[in-house]
Amino acid sequence: MAHSTPLRVLFWGTRSTFSGAIFHALQSAGVDICALFMHAPSAPWQSDLHPRRVAPFAFPPYGQANADNGNAHLAISLDLATAPESTLIAGSRQSDAPVYDIFSLQTPELPALIRRLQPHVACVACFPQRIPSDLLHLPRHGFLNVHPSLLPAHRGPAPLFWIFRNGTQATAGGVTIHHMDARFDTGPMAAQVAVALADGISGPEAEQRCTQKGGELLVQVLQALAAGNLVSQPQPAGGSYQSWPQTTDFRLDTNWSARRAFNFMCGVAEWGTPFAVEAAGETIHLRRAIAYDAGQKLSTPVRYIDTSLVELQFSPGVLVAQQ
Repeated sequence: MAHSTPLRVLFWGTRSTFSGAIFHALQSAGVDICALFMHAPSAPWQSDLHPRRVAPFAFPPYGQANADNGNAHLAISLDLATAPESTLIAGSRQSDAPVYDIFSLQTPELPALIRRLQPHVACVACFPQRIPSDLLHLPRHGFLNVHPSLLPAHRGPAPLFWIFRNGTQATAGGVTIHHMDARFDTGPMAAQVAVALADGISGPEAEQRCTQKGGELLVQVLQALAAGNLVSQPQPAGGSYQSWPQTTDFRLDTNWSARRAFNFMCGVAEWGTPFAVEAAGETIHLRRAIAYDAGQKLSTPVRYIDTSLVELQFSPGVLVAQQ
């Protein structure tokens, strides 16, 4: 990177595939990562714990089940003795950067630790806590966040879920690198790229495509920052914010098209929540989308194929799903 002193990057994330892919992209590009700050969920009585230096760990590869605090896109760390080898795991083992578990952003030791590490910029990928303003200004160039949507649309912690639920994956899929401010996902945009999400794509595959593009884009942003020619723009007015999905957000609406229902079920299946739909005066619970026919019309709202398969009339089209 063309900089009188190479950029020192402080990486913030979770033990997840999303964070792992972004970290690996930076590492592969030769970025100087001075430390990793990993979100560490803690009980209320542990909120005063200091940042704790820990041993290097393995980011889980894509395909590994994700679960951290009940959030579908986060993942617990794997036991290094049993974790499968992957480029992510090998990369995290080879890193000389210290790793810290961050329990609370309010501990007085945290600003001092950041100052001691002397980062030029912080890069964030999936860190779930709102970072206070007094920390945002400690690195010379502030904080850059990798967000898997085309901001200002779909701000919040689970953008891919809402992209699939709103039926906009064909037009709204993408990644934004933005500067962080005191609010969630509202800071100026440093770069943005659309990501095509085809019919029937799964959530993990969609995330993998977004993280691949996001890693490439973040490296380009850091190169521009180091060269002194990064140009950022305020986000356009408007936009949207959605919080974590609730059980009711998995309900299907037969006023949707069958295509929208199919893509939503495929895109969020890994969350493991049944999809409820009202049809013919009853509530039907579905587990998996099988297919859809955009032009088909049934003579009744519901047709049972066998004990596990059902056809449902949407507007327009018919969805075939497994109960």
